[in-house]
Amino acid sequence: MVRRLRNPALNRPKKRARIEDSDVEILDGPPSSSQGTNGSPSNGLSACVSSKDAYMLVYARSEQSEENLSTENQSPIKDAVPPPRALEVVNVLNAEHDKACDEFAAKEKKAREAFDQKRRMVMDIYRSWSLSSYDEDSIIVSRQALESWLLHRISKPPTTKHDVPVESSDNPPIVNGTGANEASIKDFGRSFQNDDIVCPHGRLDPSKASSMKRVKQKALDRIADEDHARFIPAFKPSDVCEECVEAIFYERMYQIRHPQDVTRFEEVDHVEPEGRGYWISKTWLRDWKMAKPKMHTPFQADPSPDDIEYIDDVKCEHGGLVTNSSSRRRISVKAYDVIRSVFPSLELPPASCEVCAVCEALVQITKEDKRGIRKQAEDEKAKLKSMYDYGVFGLASMLEGPCAVVPERFIRSWRQWVLRPTEAARPEVLDNARFSVNMACSHSTRMWMAISME
Repeated sequence: MVRRLRNPALNRPKKRARIEDSDVEILDGPPSSSQGTNGSPSNGLSACVSSKDAYMLVYARSEQSEENLSTENQSPIKDAVPPPRALEVVNVLNAEHDKACDEFAAKEKKAREAFDQKRRMVMDIYRSWSLSSYDEDSIIVSRQALESWLLHRISKPPTTKHDVPVESSDNPPIVNGTGANEASIKDFGRSFQNDDIVCPHGRLDPSKASSMKRVKQKALDRIADEDHARFIPAFKPSDVCEECVEAIFYERMYQIRHPQDVTRFEEVDHVEPEGRGYWISKTWLRDWKMAKPKMHTPFQADPSPDDIEYIDDVKCEHGGLVTNSSSRRRISVKAYDVIRSVFPSLELPPASCEVCAVCEALVQITKEDKRGIRKQAEDEKAKLKSMYDYGVFGLASMLEGPCAVVPERFIRSWRQWVLRPTEAARPEVLDNARFSVNMACSHSTRMWMAISME
């Protein structure tokens, strides 16, 4: 920091001083604006030194004599002593804390020892439960059940169907309807379910083979003896469901053979001369030729072309061909042989079979009847034009000439029949009996109310 320092005794107005922490250096400089041209002060007050004219830095070193330090060392301040009652409470709490820590340490040591013992037991079991030979005694266990058994000591997950605590029981686990072994009669504290590998028939599901584990019988005996746990139901390798195996085998063979059968059919399905071949349902054939037929149900055989659902497209109830030729199709003899190789009991009508004469006559009769019904409807509409118009225009068109009282329901039914004579039924009876009951008035005539009249 550099400031101009005025000192009348030195009378050096053209000098300036640099004041630093270590020394003071006098520097030459221009006169200040507060001095006159001849170096004399501008007024008498400038001879006084004030805080506006200079800044002074003062340092003081704090030092203590060796005598004072030695005196302090010889007479230290005594620590504060708590009251006896408070000190007693603190000592009791400290003793309780120390006891709790000792108990926790002992409990932790015991838990670690028990855990290490269980860990060695579990590791020894799962490292030795794999079979060394195919003929060795073994049990089929669910993979998820084994995982639950391995992990149930590490954490306490929510109870699932694979980890079900059970009460101690004297009943041994059932293996094929018999007791498993001597270890099974011991008390079990935990049970692990194998339900996810059981088929609907109550045996091993072959489709769940990836979720199964074949474990040594000795390993399960150790689990029962040392860990008091069991896997239920327990199955032997021979407990695979035969019905499920057969169904799965058939389905796999179907996926292989069906495309081959369709290819063989299309290679020989050439239309032969008139009179040769067989008639088959067009709906069945179109679906059967698909890569994945809609008619196919997994693990089941496809319906035959002569099933009741499809034979009606070919044969009528009289044993002849149906009149609707669009629902059936003719196939070649070789194509028929290919289909019979898939459905050995198949019997289809030959191409020489004639259309049912009875059905044709009924069709002709039906056509003639429909033609006559339409003509009758047109005639009645022309004769009863006013009654037909009633259904369109209401009562206004009937006020000009003679009128008759009939039920409105009859008019509606008759008009529907006129519009659709082959679909709606023609009303046969005109019943006005309801108008003869309780309709007489006091003047010996009929009482009509247009609002309630039908």
